[in-house]
Amino acid sequence: MKKIMLLLIGCLMIIGGFWILGDNCSVALEYLEFDKQQDEVVNTYVGNPHLVHQTETEVDNHIPDLDIDFDALLEVNPDIIGWLYIPGTGTNYPILLGDDDSEYLHTNYRHEYQYLGSIFAHYRTSPKLDDPYTVLFGHNMRSGRMFGNLSDYQSKSFRNANPFVYIYTPDRSLQCTIYASGYADATDTEIFSYRYEYQTESFRKLIDTTVSNSSYDCAIAPTDSDQIFCLSTCMDGGQKDKRYVVHCVATYIEEK
Repeated sequence: MKKIMLLLIGCLMIIGGFWILGDNCSVALEYLEFDKQQDEVVNTYVGNPHLVHQTETEVDNHIPDLDIDFDALLEVNPDIIGWLYIPGTGTNYPILLGDDDSEYLHTNYRHEYQYLGSIFAHYRTSPKLDDPYTVLFGHNMRSGRMFGNLSDYQSKSFRNANPFVYIYTPDRSLQCTIYASGYADATDTEIFSYRYEYQTESFRKLIDTTVSNSSYDCAIAPTDSDQIFCLSTCMDGGQKDKRYVVHCVATYIEEK
């Protein structure tokens, strides 16, 4: 009987090993497919991809000229409204705008299924990305893909070394400076709203909230006439009721 039990346990361990291996293979294939798509979109639609690695260009009042071909991107998918590049994080993706906030959770820029999804804006965001306050969402992938490295901004030294977020649209390019980093409840109606207007009490209150809730002082704060972006992802460890958010303010804009 003891030998039979040991044999059964051994068989279960082997089966479990194959199951784990199969699950890991599935994840690896997802990553390989995602990386293939990422290489495709960058190499096809970004005219100066080498600039992504030239971090010495990260200075005030300078926007790396990625030379993004929005005309070609819009032919692929008219839901593409912009491009997001964050030096030091690997974030270098199109920004999508769906009919609701679930459309691009697991859909790529070609509107095909992809588990890692896309970076996307709240579905009621202006397609021109010119609202006073815009929330951009992305998955927190352990591999660092999508917003997987956004939590690096929990470190003030990392923020100081990588203070800028670059947002590109067909009409303009923005250099945004990170001014707050912290946590928010997933149901926070102040942080995850879209109805703000410039120079209003509610907008000023939002600014005060984001600055006071920051994990550290960035020595910069928006005014009620500045455009603000919120980058939001899930918390490390899978806390479903919390989000990690990074706020940045447009400090330099180039019109096209």
